[in-house]
Amino acid sequence: MSSHGGAPPSRPAQKKRTSLLRQFSLNLNSNFSYSYFARVDLWRPGPAIQPDELTAKELRSDRLLMSDVLVWWDYGKLWSYNHGKKPGIVQDPGPPGIDGLNQLYGDGRVVWKSAKQFDLPALYSRTLTNGMVRATAGGITFY
Repeated sequence: MSSHGGAPPSRPAQKKRTSLLRQFSLNLNSNFSYSYFARVDLWRPGPAIQPDELTAKELRSDRLLMSDVLVWWDYGKLWSYNHGKKPGIVQDPGPPGIDGLNQLYGDGRVVWKSAKQFDLPALYSRTLTNGMVRATAGGITFY
């Protein structure tokens, strides 16, 4: 019996689960991380550099709700992003090799923001030319 009181999984079921876990762990291109920007009106002042671009109390077509991740981690000095040369969590020492980001707006549409639409040199200098949200844990999310 298993620790939760049910019967242990059958051998074929256990083998299938192990195979799925192995496939997932070997697929380094899998990345399920997104940035969520809802209720910026309730955030403390400061982290969002351009809060009027993010979703507040109401869903609006001109406000960003979610985005693929583009994060600089001070701890480790690495980039995380979904699409590009080294996708994944803290995989890229930089400059970030992003291709772009899928971005979801309050009206439900998704827009591709190409890397060409970013001021890439400014990502390092943290200038205000790119939308960003500073985290208390030493990271910066760009959008």
